[in-house]
Amino acid sequence: MLDEAMEIFKVMEENSLRPDTDNFNALILGFCKSRRTDLSFQVFEMMIKKRRMPNEMTYTILVEGIAHEGELELATRVLKELHLRLVVSPNTVERLVMQYNFEDLPG
Repeated sequence: MLDEAMEIFKVMEENSLRPDTDNFNALILGFCKSRRTDLSFQVFEMMIKKRRMPNEMTYTILVEGIAHEGELELATRVLKELHLRLVVSPNTVERLVMQYNFEDLPG
């Protein structure tokens, strides 16, 4: 399924269609749900290279992907950094802290 999604991205580019942020988010989410966060970050980097701006949803998906893989310490550090940079809203931070029992974040 994810291979097919990557193929669709390739076909889009071959036809001068540029995937948007929502398209990238869907692919990142698919890899995270498949516990392939490594590939999610590769897609994230491709997104940046193609000058597509990540949004709050992009970062939320990545933090949740890290947490689902059991990397709670890393997820906490990433979420703290995103919170400090005001990339994710206080409501998103609160929801993620409650959902994954992250350490309380400043703010």
